[in-house]
Amino acid sequence: MRRVPSYQDMSSTETLPTEADTVVVGAGAVGCSVAYHLTELGAEDVTVVDQGPLPVTGGSSVH
Repeated sequence: MRRVPSYQDMSSTETLPTEADTVVVGAGAVGCSVAYHLTELGAEDVTVVDQGPLPVTGGSSVH
């Protein structure tokens, strides 16, 4: 069984990558779940973008 990385292990950047195989817009519960399941299915280059710093969001998931 693979270890799921904690948010401290994940990279965060001020700039967006110039290329990605998959981009998930929104780091709320659904966006993070989609990214997680894509990697479980074998996707290797998944980028998650959100309006604020990860893993804290200020979008619709905090209503």
